[in-house]
Amino acid sequence: MKKLINIIFLFSTSTFCFCQDSLTNKTTRFGVGVNYLISTNTKAFVIAPYISYSSLQHKICLGPIIGKTPIQKYVDNIYTGGYIRETKSENNGIVGANIFYQFYPNPPGKIFDLYFENRLSYVLHKAELRVGTTNKKRNIHSIENVAGYGIRIKFLKRLSFYQGFSIGINFKTSNEKSIRIFYKTYQLAPALITGLEFKF
Repeated sequence: MKKLINIIFLFSTSTFCFCQDSLTNKTTRFGVGVNYLISTNTKAFVIAPYISYSSLQHKICLGPIIGKTPIQKYVDNIYTGGYIRETKSENNGIVGANIFYQFYPNPPGKIFDLYFENRLSYVLHKAELRVGTTNKKRNIHSIENVAGYGIRIKFLKRLSFYQGFSIGINFKTSNEKSIRIFYKTYQLAPALITGLEFKF
């Protein structure tokens, strides 16, 4: 009887230790990070801070895009009834938002991890139309979806560096029909993404 009790006791304590060990390895993590990205949507390097949620091989992130808002200026063409693009200026601030998903096909490495990424971003461009002596303000909506490949380099236990390249489609539209002639509705969109992330 003592042997049976000892066997049960040893088995139960070893199971308890195994459970404790598995609980200490978190399978889900939250994080905060910042991306520096350039794409057809943004035209220049912009900052994109984000929050992330990771679970095993999957990660999803969401955040604003902060940079320079392109402002296109147009003047009315009395001969054709449309507008002529005149000048371009820029305004600093939040220009849009992006959401992206990363998939890690391989088990976690000690330093390097490769991943696939799909990123959807929205940027609001501005337009000013000068008709005679009055100015009218219009919006140009730019939506971009790119997919690509990247690498994550872990400097510390919780701090990582990201570098990725993506390619996809950019779509632009405006509520002013005359402005649409200056843009291709769909165009090829490459994107270069660099960033840092801290995980909790």
